[in-house]
Amino acid sequence: MLELRRADPALFARGDWRELAVLGRWSAQVFAAVRVREGRCVLLAGLRLATGLLIGGEQSLVPPTAVWGDTRLKLPGRLAGLRWRSVLDAGLPPLTGATIPAGALFARWPVAVLAGGG
Repeated sequence: MLELRRADPALFARGDWRELAVLGRWSAQVFAAVRVREGRCVLLAGLRLATGLLIGGEQSLVPPTAVWGDTRLKLPGRLAGLRWRSVLDAGLPPLTGATIPAGALFARWPVAVLAGGG
């Protein structure tokens, strides 16, 4: 995250914040926003009040992927055409499309930081 901020200080200092819509059964357990400046973007998402989604006595920070079902972030307009790469999880393949499934986004961590690009 610090490397991304160092590489693009204007995005973090002067970019516009836009809240993202979250759709699906567990939408109330996710918050998400994107910062945009001159075609460059960073998406931040996190879990909220998600302990009820954890299964039994599981020692995990995140609910299992299958629990999320149809819950997803909705990317508006031009953002839907970008390729998003995880800044925190190199194992997460790049994501594309008009929506991002919560199950993919929170597969390992309760927060996500994605850098958007063409």
